[in-house]
Amino acid sequence: MVPTPTFAMYALGGRAAGFEVFEVPFRSDLRVDLAGFLAGIEKARPNILFLSSPNNPTGTVFSAGEIEDVLAASEGLVVVDEAYADYSREPSWADRVEAYGNLAVLRTLSKVGAAALRCGFLVAGRHVLDEINKIRPPFNISSLTQAAGEIILRRYDDLRDQISLVTRERERLTVELRSAGYEAYPSAANFLLVRAAGREEKVFRFLQRAGIMVKFLPGLPVTGDALRITVGSPEENQLLVNRLNAFTLEGEQDEIG
Repeated sequence: MVPTPTFAMYALGGRAAGFEVFEVPFRSDLRVDLAGFLAGIEKARPNILFLSSPNNPTGTVFSAGEIEDVLAASEGLVVVDEAYADYSREPSWADRVEAYGNLAVLRTLSKVGAAALRCGFLVAGRHVLDEINKIRPPFNISSLTQAAGEIILRRYDDLRDQISLVTRERERLTVELRSAGYEAYPSAANFLLVRAAGREEKVFRFLQRAGIMVKFLPGLPVTGDALRITVGSPEENQLLVNRLNAFTLEGEQDEIG
């Protein structure tokens, strides 16, 4: 069971493993429909339930109360995926797995500058880890990746300035995009979900021609077509804003031509 829209691999992996996937849409403001979600748990009785917080691609965070309600209602495993949690102000659930027997937490170094390492980790109770280890590939993380990951974690304070810069730029970029007439949803991640009044694909192609890569997400549940824009350096963000400010005039010229 998953809220939707969310990271596509949850549903893909579930279906590939032969499971039915039960999806509950977010509300129009991209907050969780908690009543609908709890009703879905009672109806579907899911074996496993994924909550990405902050959620990809919406940037939505689940409050502590919402996650506690889901944990209390679910008989299955509740996986809180905190891949983007470094950019939110929410405390991690990793230190609460002993308090909840059906809680597991996913973390990764991929979103804080170490994407090429492909290093992530699971925090869960021993009874969950014992079952995971029965099916875990023996060489899923190399020795080099493990060594590099340990170094990064020991020097994690060195990343905090970069994380703070990204969060400040996220807020500035949100204001700039809204001022330019785009709909930028509130985000607690290192990206923004953006709508462009039905012209999302044209904006995507326009930026592509300018050498600026964003992600075009066609037909998302709840929002429809949207763009996911990763927050870059101040210089990269300003270049993006400049090009988006120029889109209306130049886009019309392209269409006329």
